[in-house]
Amino acid sequence: MTLQVINTYCSDQDVQTALSIAGWTAMLDDNEDGTVSATEDLRMDDALVRASERCNEFLYDRYDPLQLANSNAVHMYATDIASYYLCNSVGREAPNSVTDRYETAMEMLERYHSGDLRLPGIPQRGPALAWSNQRVVVLYQFRALRTIRATSQPQSTTQRQYVDREAELTIEPP
Repeated sequence: MTLQVINTYCSDQDVQTALSIAGWTAMLDDNEDGTVSATEDLRMDDALVRASERCNEFLYDRYDPLQLANSNAVHMYATDIASYYLCNSVGREAPNSVTDRYETAMEMLERYHSGDLRLPGIPQRGPALAWSNQRVVVLYQFRALRTIRATSQPQSTTQRQYVDREAELTIEPP
């Protein structure tokens, strides 16, 4: 079964370049006829998707995936991870050079995830605002932003709060 992902950060050609044409064909050609069939090529697609998802696991919460697609570093790490997954896809053991590149890529992704490093040229996502006790009621002409008392904290605050007492305080057209 082929996995689906919105963004893949590397391509078949990138993995071919990393492994060489002969190495790429050797990893995909199960029946050793010298060509890669469509069913054998599905493993390449799975490796690309798995590598992209692996990058998203570490980077999605800090960076926008559309921006990640423009990063040379993410492209390089995804290529190394896809090469490793392809080499290990049929129970073979990946060569040491591929394993070393995979481990380096994973270490770097962990450092980006922890915040020790930042991806060059890619802006980080900002923190999202969250109001747990606010709601917008578009039916009201005035003060559409209302405080819901049930979820507010019992202690008082220095900021002015608008309590929703529509029958007592406001007369608004329907």
